[in-house]
Amino acid sequence: MPGEEIQQLACLFCGRNKLLTDGFRLGEMLIDPVDYGIINIRSVGPGPGRGHKGEPGAGLRTIERLNILEALADLRFSDIAEQVRDRLILIVRSYIANDVFGIDELS
Repeated sequence: MPGEEIQQLACLFCGRNKLLTDGFRLGEMLIDPVDYGIINIRSVGPGPGRGHKGEPGAGLRTIERLNILEALADLRFSDIAEQVRDRLILIVRSYIANDVFGIDELS
């Protein structure tokens, strides 16, 4: 509807938005962030949406996932991993400078 408001959460890293619905909560981090996969490598197989409805295949199947340490060490992804690292540093510095939290809360 024109003029209707919606609320969205914008990702601090990429700026993409997630619709905030009643009761929305961020999911619990179930793994250590250093182990979180920041690079997904996928195999594109046949599947719905690519003109292969009903054919066997995995669609977009994850075949490899690299965490930040692995991505920094891999020449294919080190540049983008460095950008992710730099973005995180920029966010933390800004939040500390604007009293969102203190450096003492980081340890």
